[in-house]
This record gives sequence, C-alpha cells and structure tokens, in this order.
Amino acid sequence: MCTDSYNLPGTNYTIQKGDVVIIPSVGLHHDPKYFPNPDKFDPERFSEENKNLRPKYTYLPFGEGPRICIGMRFGLMQAKVGLVGLLSRHKFSVCEKTPIPMVYDPVALFMTAKNGVHLTIIKLINDVIDVPAILRIILEARYPRPFSVTIGSFFYTRPGFKPDHPDYCITFYSESDALDHVATER
Repeated sequence: MCTDSYNLPGTNYTIQKGDVVIIPSVGLHHDPKYFPNPDKFDPERFSEENKNLRPKYTYLPFGEGPRICIGMRFGLMQAKVGLVGLLSRHKFSVCEKTPIPMVYDPVALFMTAKNGVHLTIIKLINDVIDVPAILRIILEARYPRPFSVTIGSFFYTRPGFKPDHPDYCITFYSESDALDHVATER
C-alpha cells in the first residue's frame, strides 16, 4: 500500500496515497537486463559473484523487506528435503507430452505451465536390491587389501582394516555415488 503520493518519473501518472502497489516479480525475474537469457536453466546466475552484479530486489521469490515471507527458510528447506527424497529414489525426464519450450498460462495468478508438466518417472533399483551388500561384494573383489567404506549411514570394514592406519578408505555420500564409482573405476 502506498504511504505517500508518488509521481512516476518520466510519466504523467501519480500513485495516490492508499493505492495498492503490486510488484510484478515475474517481470523482474524474466527481464534480460537483470537475467540474461531468462528462460534458460542456469544455476550459475545465483552464484555469489553473479548475485552481486545485479541490483538488489531484482529477485523476489519470497518478497523482501519488512513483509518478507516468514516461511522462506522453512519453504526452502522443505523443497530441498523433498527433492533429495525424490531424486535419490527416482529418475525424472521429460516425455512426449512435455512442450519444449515450456508454454505458460497467461491468465494464471502464479507462473504455471499451460497444460501441466508431464514427466516420465522411473523408480531406481536401489530400493529393490540391497545396494550396500552388492557394493561390499564388488569392492571385496576389486580391492584385495583391507579397506573401509562409508555410504551415507552404511559403514563396512573389510577384515584386517586398521582405523588408525587405513590401507584403503572410501567415503560416499549416497548409494548412487558408490554405484557410479564402482561402475566407472578401472
């Protein structure tokens, strides 16, 4: 809400005291002046270096100032936890119904795909088989020396491993990292 009358520079328009002012964040977020090639997926645009190159308040996913969304941190954390849970157990890809480039619904209140988002979702095999047991068998065959393997919360020590002087120690943060290592290492 406008607290004082304000003349917009370069126009004959005045915002009157008491007028509701809505900032079109989608317009800012898709302005090539602030975000080059705005429709391209580019995580680097949010690096600290790139964030410092654009004016403050050009990216407003949760608002800003005294009325910033109080659930911002919780929302971001929930999104990250949800993505980790989904992406660790499933593979997502576009399917033949997915329009590329994405077509947005021009009358939706929030930025929404016009005909929905269609994806192919494949459940990863990690939930079906005992990955730590298979990795243990593969690693024992590949590394004859004593070793220790940590995969997330799973820990395996081959007989003869000495923690104070490890002959071979591997740490993976997920089962998929471990499988990738086993598949690519020669």
